Amino acid sequence: MSIDRLREELARIGDDAPVAQVPRDTWVRAARARTRERVLGAAAAVAAVALVAGLVSWLPQRDATPVASGPAGAAVPDRIHAVPARLAERGGEDESWTSDLVETDVAVGRAAAAYVMKEGLPVVIGAEDGAYHLLDLPGFVGNDAFMSTAATAPGLALSPDGRSLAYAWATIGPEAATRRIPSGIRVLDLETGDVREVPLSGGEGVLATWIGWSPSGEWLVWRGARLASWTAASLGGSTEVGGRIAPGATSSEPVSVPRGNALLSWAVGDDGRVVVVGDSRMLELPPDAAEPSWVPLQVGATFTQYAELRGQVVLDVRVRMEADGYVVFRHGGEPARQPLPPEVAGGDLVPLRWIDGAHLLARAGDGGDLTNEPTRETDLVLLGVGDEQSYEAVGWVDADVPALSVATDLVSLEQPTVERPEPDWPWSQTRVSITIGVGVAAAIALVLALRLGWRRAQARWAR
Repeated sequence: MSIDRLREELARIGDDAPVAQVPRDTWVRAARARTRERVLGAAAAVAAVALVAGLVSWLPQRDATPVASGPAGAAVPDRIHAVPARLAERGGEDESWTSDLVETDVAVGRAAAAYVMKEGLPVVIGAEDGAYHLLDLPGFVGNDAFMSTAATAPGLALSPDGRSLAYAWATIGPEAATRRIPSGIRVLDLETGDVREVPLSGGEGVLATWIGWSPSGEWLVWRGARLASWTAASLGGSTEVGGRIAPGATSSEPVSVPRGNALLSWAVGDDGRVVVVGDSRMLELPPDAAEPSWVPLQVGATFTQYAELRGQVVLDVRVRMEADGYVVFRHGGEPARQPLPPEVAGGDLVPLRWIDGAHLLARAGDGGDLTNEPTRETDLVLLGVGDEQSYEAVGWVDADVPALSVATDLVSLEQPTVERPEPDWPWSQTRVSITIGVGVAAAIALVLALRLGWRRAQARWAR
């Protein structure tokens, strides 16, 4: 076929081909659709970012100690909460506390209650605002990772007025295996942060395991262990020892430890008199005499659990062996035997302190070790003893709150405790990660849903 013939044929085909009628605004509409799709995609992305950002900003931020707000004025809260164990985690070569909530500024103000977590971290609950302070106490024995897991917990006691905190300290340095460990008791002024140090000498160091205050909060009595071996990773061989500390003193006077007793209770009075109550007799150390005297006790088949000196009277809470229950013996003045309310019979009772000569603040439960490792919630009770017995549950103590010290000067018969909300603890890293993950998944699902909806809309418009 010649070139001219080919041209003629193509012209004929072109003349006979149907003509497509394309609306003049087709390209404009297409451009608009593409623009809408881009805008919708951008909006979805912005919504997703906003959702994730909102979740992150909603996560609890903790620049300060968790506070349980409530009535103004110093008071004991009606519930003592257990601090989450994650806030007592350790890290680094020195195994120090890692939580940002652990405070090194120990001038936190007057306290209502205090305890030591089983991980070794002290907790002080503010009297005015209910704040939970996790304190890195200078030299506290529980700061040492090994000592926090040792069989014997270090002593810590809040004064009756809540203004001072006495605790066991020790300096366990790199030469602990070859030199005696400096140790003793320190008394912290919670309002000023000032610390008074009372060294305790003997053996390879002395670990104070229990500390008690006089009712006025001026004298201290303590008991503990004089260790024959104390290194950074071991404790070995001990002898029970004790002593008393005068107001403002920086030394301790020894107190003899009665031998051959199943249980002992220690107490110091406002005049400095010390008593150590045993199974059937009581050792008494007057404030101005170095030689103790012995006082026989007519207490039957009972064992002492807690003693307190109020004036010249020793209030001795004892466990009855012949039957379930507890009884109070009053030694001194006119000796008397007074049963506790029947509600405590058959249960477990840990006396905290006497409010006055006839009312005892205690922790009551139905089983478990309420002093060291309670596994169930317990009641905070106010017990009337004597002719007018009474039993009043005035609060609760969470499980996992070990030995508790309460500022009983803040407890009155008219208002034993005050209601405060639960502290708002910071979330764990696991919970934060899960929350962010769920938020990201929700954002992705939102983007996909928006795109799918737009495509279906486009399909409907094209019909």
